[in-house]
Amino acid sequence: SGTTPDEVVKIPSDWVGTMILHYYNDVACSDMATITITVDRNPGDFTFNRSEVIYCASEIPEALSLGYLSGTSAQNANGFGTWTVKSTTTGATVTTAGNVQFTDDFTTIGLPKSYIFVYTYDAGCDGTSDDTQEFTITVTDNLDTLTDDTDNICKDDNPTRVYDLMKDGLGLGIENNAGTWTIEGQPDGNVGLDVSDGLFRIKDAKIGEYKFLFKPSSAADVCGLDGTPLLTIALGDVSGAAVSDGRLKLCIDHVTSATTTGNLKLSDYISGIGKVQDVQWSAPGTVVTTGTDNDEVAIKGTTGIESLGVGTHKFTFSYTSAGCDASTQQGEGYLYITVTSYVNMGDIELDYCRPDLPDGGINLYQALGVYMPGTWSIDATAAVNDAVADNLSEAVFTEADVSGEKTYVFKFTPTEGYCELTPVTVTIIVRDESYN
Repeated sequence: SGTTPDEVVKIPSDWVGTMILHYYNDVACSDMATITITVDRNPGDFTFNRSEVIYCASEIPEALSLGYLSGTSAQNANGFGTWTVKSTTTGATVTTAGNVQFTDDFTTIGLPKSYIFVYTYDAGCDGTSDDTQEFTITVTDNLDTLTDDTDNICKDDNPTRVYDLMKDGLGLGIENNAGTWTIEGQPDGNVGLDVSDGLFRIKDAKIGEYKFLFKPSSAADVCGLDGTPLLTIALGDVSGAAVSDGRLKLCIDHVTSATTTGNLKLSDYISGIGKVQDVQWSAPGTVVTTGTDNDEVAIKGTTGIESLGVGTHKFTFSYTSAGCDASTQQGEGYLYITVTSYVNMGDIELDYCRPDLPDGGINLYQALGVYMPGTWSIDATAAVNDAVADNLSEAVFTEADVSGEKTYVFKFTPTEGYCELTPVTVTIIVRDESYN
């Protein structure tokens, strides 16, 4: 483009194409050499965003691009592939750039009808091997039989992807503004998500299950669609390896106290557990797990932690990561609960790079490594403290949209004098970038 590069040419990881570099003599200003760099895709790293779209016969746009619909636009622009009509398909033509023209008269032929198009592309970096994928457009005159749908997405595959709920999810070639999208379910702690435009922005979403409901403005607007299809999406990632074992101490005097009530939520003490799905807990002895996620145990009673007595006890959990390769994203971990007659609980300091803050915040009990009845507050005696009331909710620290180095100091005051417990502080330092 006429610009002068450094001696080291930095090529973005997602760039494909041909770059021509000229080397000039500074004195004679003559072209001394030319370097041509061609970057091809790696073998096997190309897949369609979707493999089929259903169009209402009355809603087909004049310009219908297979590259846009399937997600191959970038490959087409760089000349990697060509489109053809499958030999068994009649009633449609396609240009090499992927623009479709139907020759069928939809008012006279029987509908629905499917049209299959073949994308042929260079499958490797040797320039000789080709591969093919098929894309189907189904044309119908009635969508009233549309049913609920499901999808799995692996966030690590494309963390900045914008997922079209209509085309990617329901597989319909109609506009999202033909009705309204609402969120019917999402993971706990996920806030600020907006899909009113029909777009699911993955980078803004926590790992977990989402339910989106589409309600058409009227049946006439969307080819007779008079139902309200529900789209369920399981969003996962490959961070299962980041799930680490947990450790927690309980004071025996507290466990056996006549005033002790309530359950202990085991997952609160496992770092990274919010990034996996299908978590199942099992407990030692006669302890019974309960709760919505099968991760709550009673502290007292013959089926609670009290029945285990003094010692270290292993609670086991298994998990998978929805949306990713389940064969490699299954695992097992442990929470070790130690019941003891003495707890040496000192002040704690944690240091985080802001992008590494865990989803859902930091459980302060987990940071402390001890569970005891007590109260959490902002430490008013700290010399530097950026904490405000919004940072602390039910012993969980979350940070607002801020930048720069911040220091948050919280104080825990036990309500019972067991195991020689005294008030302690947890200090959390958050920076924009990591440091050495």
